[in-house]
Amino acid sequence: MNLLTDCPPERVKIGGAEYPIRSDFRVSVLFELLMLDEDITPEDRLIRTFDLYFPPENAPRHENPADIMRAVTWFYLCGRSDKEQRLRDALRDKNDDEEDSPEDEQRRIYSFDYDDEYIYAAFRQQYGIDLVAVDYLHWWEFRAMFKALDDRCQFVKIMGYRAAKITGKMSETERTFLNRMKRLYALPLSESERRRQAGIWPGCWVTETRTMTMNRTELNKNTGDTRAICPYCGYKMPVFYDNQAESRGIYAICKGRGCKRRFELKIEKGRQVR
Repeated sequence: MNLLTDCPPERVKIGGAEYPIRSDFRVSVLFELLMLDEDITPEDRLIRTFDLYFPPENAPRHENPADIMRAVTWFYLCGRSDKEQRLRDALRDKNDDEEDSPEDEQRRIYSFDYDDEYIYAAFRQQYGIDLVAVDYLHWWEFRAMFKALDDRCQFVKIMGYRAAKITGKMSETERTFLNRMKRLYALPLSESERRRQAGIWPGCWVTETRTMTMNRTELNKNTGDTRAICPYCGYKMPVFYDNQAESRGIYAICKGRGCKRRFELKIEKGRQVR
């Protein structure tokens, strides 16, 4: 599909048949929020997706659920997921001296939920479009304009602060400024993001565990606690435990460059067992 030569679709193909789909931007905004909601089961997510996108009088009730989700995903991604992934790969900085981490790969730089006022103001400022008052705006048109917002908008500046990577090449003034902006405009972390940033994943069960995670400032302090070590590469993880810790069934993802292996963090009588 090409937005310049083809009309944005208002129907999707599922199982060889075409079905009308609700194409207003508000529906897909709600869908994105639904996909990010970790409190909803996969079954409920499918049901809510079905209700969101398809009018009841022409719903694909007898189609395969997997086919329905593929059609919805195609529509949500504006029919160009492969092209966008290639573009992201091409723009990724392969020469960055700083170590990539799982949270860098998963970092969100905007939220329709928390950035609603900034997004509204950006569309009003750049395009003169009142997203509250407009009766209808196709999702694909909304996404095209969303991606083309320029840095005169406060929203784009905020996304830039969130996406910016603080490196050793920056001056102290630049690092201080970016750290302040990141704290000021930080998005709330979901539970899974908290675990990912800590490098800890829940296992089958846990006995008395006094493992704790610490931020980069705290890592530089002399806490008297021991730092967990990846048994495969020896990388020192940002996870600490004291001399009375006992744990089993806690799993971590190594943050060392080139490792990223999953291992169980076994601690007996305050000592890590490899």
